[in-house]
Amino acid sequence: MDVSVGYLLGVTVGYHTEGSLFSKLLSKTSITDRVSWAEENKAILSNIGENLDFINKCDTKKKAIFVSWCFEYSRLVEWENSDKASSFHTRYAVQLDASCSGLQHLVMLIKNMEHMPHLNLTKMEVSDKPRDFYSFTAETINIMMASYIKANKDSTDPKKLATCARYERLITFGLTISQIKTALMTYNYNAGRKVMCKYIEESLATTCETSKYLKVGDNPMELLENNNYKCAKGEQVITKYVFEGN
Repeated sequence: MDVSVGYLLGVTVGYHTEGSLFSKLLSKTSITDRVSWAEENKAILSNIGENLDFINKCDTKKKAIFVSWCFEYSRLVEWENSDKASSFHTRYAVQLDASCSGLQHLVMLIKNMEHMPHLNLTKMEVSDKPRDFYSFTAETINIMMASYIKANKDSTDPKKLATCARYERLITFGLTISQIKTALMTYNYNAGRKVMCKYIEESLATTCETSKYLKVGDNPMELLENNNYKCAKGEQVITKYVFEGN
């Protein structure tokens, strides 16, 4: 259970203005936008007990953490409206979120300036939106697939045409962070090509299971190779573009 769930901690820590918001809609927005959102919903957030429907509207991943933050935010609002005779001390656990599963550390160690911006390792303004390396990777792969299709769609080579067909299905399906994140995270822990491809295949199969393209009784893994469905195996794409660098 997250430390944050234990809202009523015996030890207090200093109040920090920075922190994470919990709505998926806010997770990739700038600090300025996050603060504005909190201000716009101040009355609701500081009285969450009478606004329980708002919790579902926020689509929070962990409702207990969000609610405990709202309780503490209510205390902060009360303090702001008081004479502020003493400093505000929070009982809420303020934690740092180490992102990108070690990718930031690796990029810093090898001083890879090219990827630092995508990992939020360069100077940013409070109005800037945070970067997401996984989304960047998914977008890069989609661009590479589109480039391959453009260069080989008129080829007479059956293998190239088959690859184009697979890439077209995957582009239509929509390769996103959801399909590649786990694979990229495990790369830093020495996961091999087969393991990474397995994660991608499983993710694609799971997506197919919940998609409108799946019929009752169909086998998701078989559909991944079926031209009649907007699904495709990720192994060909990830192997070619991530590992082989083509």
